[in-house]
Amino acid sequence: MQRKIKSNPKQLQDPEVQPAALSSSLGDPASERDKEGYRELFQASRDAVVITGPRGLIRDINPAGVEMFGLSKEKMVGLDFSELYTHPADAKRFVHDISEKGWLNDYEVRLKGPNDSHFHALFTVSLRRGLEGKVIGYQGIIHDITARRHNLEKLQASEARYRALFETASQAIFVAKDGVLVECNSRALQVFACTRQQLVGLPLSSLIPAAPNGGSGSQSSPGVKIKRVLAGEAQIREMRLSRLDGGYFEAEVALNSFWAEGEQHLLGAVNDITKRVAALRALKDSEQRFRALAHYAPDIIYTLDHTGKLTYINPAWRRALGHETTEVVGRYFVEFVEAEEVDRFRRLFKRIRDGRQTLTDVDGRLVAKEGGLRHFVLSGSPNLDEKGRVMGIVGLCKDITERNLTLRLLRDSEKRHRTVLESAPDPMMVCNRDGEVTYINPSFTRVFGWSLDDFAAKDCVFVPPERRAETLELLSQAALGDNISGVETKRTAKDGRTVEVSLSGAAFVDAGGGVMGAVLTLQDITERKRTQEQLRYLAYHDMLTGLPNRKSFYESIDRATREVCRLSQEHRRPQGHLWALLFLDLDRFKTINDSLGHDVGDEILQTVAQRIRNCLRKSDHIFRLGGDEFTVILNELGKDIDAARVAEKILESVARPVFRQGQELYLTASIGISVCPNDGDEVETIVRNADMAMYAAKEDGNSYYFFTEEMNAKAQARMRLETSLRKAVQNNELVLYYQPMVDSRHRIQGMEALLRWLHPEIGLVPPSHFIGVAEETGAIVPIGRWVLEAACRRARQWQEQGYSELYVAVNLSPRQFRQPDLVEEVLSVLRRTGLLPRHLKLEVTESSVMDDPEDAIAKMQRLYEHGIRFSIDDFGTGYSSLSHLKRFPVDTLKIDRSFVRESTENQGDQEIIRTILAMAAGLKMQAVAEGVETRAQRDFLCGEGCLLMQGYYFGPPVPERDFESLLKRGVLGE
Repeated sequence: MQRKIKSNPKQLQDPEVQPAALSSSLGDPASERDKEGYRELFQASRDAVVITGPRGLIRDINPAGVEMFGLSKEKMVGLDFSELYTHPADAKRFVHDISEKGWLNDYEVRLKGPNDSHFHALFTVSLRRGLEGKVIGYQGIIHDITARRHNLEKLQASEARYRALFETASQAIFVAKDGVLVECNSRALQVFACTRQQLVGLPLSSLIPAAPNGGSGSQSSPGVKIKRVLAGEAQIREMRLSRLDGGYFEAEVALNSFWAEGEQHLLGAVNDITKRVAALRALKDSEQRFRALAHYAPDIIYTLDHTGKLTYINPAWRRALGHETTEVVGRYFVEFVEAEEVDRFRRLFKRIRDGRQTLTDVDGRLVAKEGGLRHFVLSGSPNLDEKGRVMGIVGLCKDITERNLTLRLLRDSEKRHRTVLESAPDPMMVCNRDGEVTYINPSFTRVFGWSLDDFAAKDCVFVPPERRAETLELLSQAALGDNISGVETKRTAKDGRTVEVSLSGAAFVDAGGGVMGAVLTLQDITERKRTQEQLRYLAYHDMLTGLPNRKSFYESIDRATREVCRLSQEHRRPQGHLWALLFLDLDRFKTINDSLGHDVGDEILQTVAQRIRNCLRKSDHIFRLGGDEFTVILNELGKDIDAARVAEKILESVARPVFRQGQELYLTASIGISVCPNDGDEVETIVRNADMAMYAAKEDGNSYYFFTEEMNAKAQARMRLETSLRKAVQNNELVLYYQPMVDSRHRIQGMEALLRWLHPEIGLVPPSHFIGVAEETGAIVPIGRWVLEAACRRARQWQEQGYSELYVAVNLSPRQFRQPDLVEEVLSVLRRTGLLPRHLKLEVTESSVMDDPEDAIAKMQRLYEHGIRFSIDDFGTGYSSLSHLKRFPVDTLKIDRSFVRESTENQGDQEIIRTILAMAAGLKMQAVAEGVETRAQRDFLCGEGCLLMQGYYFGPPVPERDFESLLKRGVLGE
């Protein structure tokens, strides 16, 4: 559809609309030849060139302008230019600005195009004046920037994904906060002639000189422009900027603001347009400056004659391709085209010349002087003489080599990133700002079953309803710039399965710092969670009975006592808040276990556990501490007697006969009861009192006892034991027994020193009766010191008798291990006794080294450096961290006797032993099995690669004299 143009016949007679001679429209008269050249450029320019009278009526327009507006030249000449504005206000603004300034550069407006279209354009306009200086009209160039604006918008969107281009950008880019530069790219350092350290931290105002002489004038009020930007109004202005070397340059500065981390920043992009400004000024001043525009143009301008020979090139040719003008003019254009494209260019030039067509955006590659190829976008138009005859071709070549390289790098980068996403083993998804899913990788579909199309459907329930609020909160967190890391949550697969996931992600932003969306990784941790639950169950439950174990018991009773303390501090004790602890031990269970075997014993324990559970309420809790020991926590008791009723019920239930292997077995139990808070409100007190009551009940058998003060009498007796123990070293009441450690051939390799107490009244006291007391009271420290020295001295004596490689293993108690002078004490003992460090092996338990791992490692390392070796005793029964274990200077793991005891029958114990042996081998350690009592156990251990053992099968702990006899035998066991 053609626009209707208001025409006025009288206007056509108005001298203002009469065609103007090109020379008069461009300035001072020039030679006919020059005028012809300018007319050629006028006609061939890709941009529209318009000349008007003083009232804005068009006097002349070039072919590019006719094509731009979609009207014939006849309709354009005489047309009031103000009718071509999309917005009439732009016409008034233009008249005001041109009248005030006298010229306008890159003045942006929106104009009407063909078929009711609209386009964005830039004006470069100046006033035309007569000989007397009177304004006789306007002349200017109109450049259609619609495509450029579109490309700019695409580029801005692309920048968010390709942050790496920031440093390789051809523009100088900087970021300022609170008026101070905080970031810049490498191009900025070149433009401002400085280092990064010099530029970052400078006030932005220091780059804008205070209206220097000869300035463009656009920087007269930079503070106002910055305030406008910070108020949300983007600015694109030309201004003069300072270099840090003292110079200045003309710049095109684009300013915008963005928010990052809750703070407003100023983003600036600077182009050094000094040459362009100079060229435009020259064009506006005179014909000479018009020629300078072509001379300084960044793109190649060329003219051909009718045969295709080059008649003119501007210096841009030399800058782009390296040829001097004399090397080019007079030669055919196709001589500079790559060989494969010669015929195509001949056809293109024929279309321009013979078909009078204007061709634009023709891709081609030209050969540079050094032989390389440069990529260009070419355009060409027929060059007509005054009679409209084709004289040749005039055109432009824009070098897009760097741009194509950049685009290729962008495409390659995008391809790499997509490849990473596509090949990622974990599910990944991309959401936009509205939370809509825009991308999922193949692993996402593999794990969850959903496709990208599924997310557009309303029935997609990937996020469970109960997790939607949480998900929105996480997306909001990402929108604020916070990373999401390892958030464990749940998602729903397409088949309805619930998938446990670990959610991580971060937002991605555009060039202005605005959040465009988030990239999320959803690691499937369903199996890990299941394994964790299984491990937690194993850690807190007894595998035989399924009851909560010792660890669970102490955590539960700790919570209960802390609740009592809290209520006491608040001075309130609600009725029914009493609770009781029951300690239960089966009577004569060891006899049944030893006579009928461990399998029957295990079945009886399972039966007892179920019977006790049946006697309890849902609010009560039962635990198995180990062996035949059980504990029960009775909650919400009204009075003490309620605990007695439950105890009687348990005793009656346990006492019912059990039928196994055709036999009728009878069991009894002993129960000790302590009531909280009546009998104490601390864990240690409650447990000790219940344990004390249980031992009192055990003396009667099949009964229960409440804790009473009378039971403290036994505690007093224990105190007397402590007193005697402290004097035992001084009174020479302590002796050492030795148990041999043998290899797979039963040859003695070493011995473990074991403490015994010959009490003057009681007789031989086993370690189990006094070691615990010694540890608690601290008496273990001097006792341990005596044991170490006695064992080392005895070992050295046996070595002097011919057993030169015999080593001795000495146990270090936890309290002894914590002594700050442990290292010095051990080394001092070795010096006094003459025993070599490599013949001493110190045995420590897992718990003793895990109390303070760093201190333990430091002490052990110092001793290890002197040649002393370490063993971990009772390995597998503690809770040591494997990450710490590998750091300990340990060379031996002692497999606890509890695993060896049933190693020939219990598959679980067998697997534990194999695991410990494999672990020891992997850590380059030895393994010693304790408690070997049978040939079958020995054969199993040897078969699994355990080369060191000790136990009653080879020999019990014996006094020095008896052990010396064993040494003389050399080989032990059957």
